[in-house]
Amino acid sequence: MDALQIYETIRREMSREDKRVEFIEFNIRNDMYIMNLIYDYVASNTYEHHFIPHEADPLILNEETYEQLIDILNDKGIRYVTRNDDFI
Repeated sequence: MDALQIYETIRREMSREDKRVEFIEFNIRNDMYIMNLIYDYVASNTYEHHFIPHEADPLILNEETYEQLIDILNDKGIRYVTRNDDFI
């Protein structure tokens, strides 16, 4: 999946009414770039109580796709956090 396709997925998730995306989190471990969408917890009685909206699965990116996606997110003003997971 290229950076534009990932951005379209993010855009669709951000337009959902049942779950609100707060921000995007990137975890960097060695040469792995893992993207997670972080959702705001929504408690509502307007939806079926047995149904919990599915959150997007984490995506594993390569460095080139990560850098392209960061450029797109900066251009669009979409909030994200980058964490470097360094283990001792």
